[in-house]
Amino acid sequence: MKIAKLDHIDLHYRVDGNPNGRPVVFANSLGTDLRLWDAVLPLLPQGNCYIRYDKRGHGLSACPPAPYSMGSLVRDVEALLD
Repeated sequence: MKIAKLDHIDLHYRVDGNPNGRPVVFANSLGTDLRLWDAVLPLLPQGNCYIRYDKRGHGLSACPPAPYSMGSLVRDVEALLD
């Protein structure tokens, strides 16, 4: 289990595929976690770097007080990719 300890939140994430490949980010829908993509990953082309993460308040990521604005969700994934 990997947890990215970012300045403003801790996010659970997973990297699959080629770590040096082109990054492809998977963001799950409301009320789900990164396991949503388990059945999809084997169907994807080899050579890419697949990054999945649990959004704030989902899965194993931190659960700060709501509401979660679109801006905060975007900042989370931007920080994760940095």
